[in-house]
Amino acid sequence: MSLLRDIRGWQVRFELLFLHPTPEVAGRHRDAFAHIERWLLREARNDHSLTASTQNMVDQLRQTFEVLHSAKELLPTDDYDVRLVIDTNALIDNPDAAAYTARLGRVTWFTSLQWFSGNLMI
Repeated sequence: MSLLRDIRGWQVRFELLFLHPTPEVAGRHRDAFAHIERWLLREARNDHSLTASTQNMVDQLRQTFEVLHSAKELLPTDDYDVRLVIDTNALIDNPDAAAYTARLGRVTWFTSLQWFSGNLMI
């Protein structure tokens, strides 16, 4: 179940890229992640969306991941090679954002710090 935990964690980060998606985009992403989760859990024995054929399931999962992969086309172009989003806990441990440059290598990068309070961005 570590893969399911990883997918759920990645889903949160993925959705941060699309803060205000159209209902169509939100539905596509929601359906794709739900399909992956159903496949990993396989709880419902009568779930006909999960085919019994291994090859068919591989094909379905490839299509599902293609939906998520193609979403990058919806994102605006960026002047920076890397956008660094530092977790609040990481800032508490080490408030110096320059400490992360060793992991990034020699690229052009930009760090943006924003403070969120509930649903209000300050």
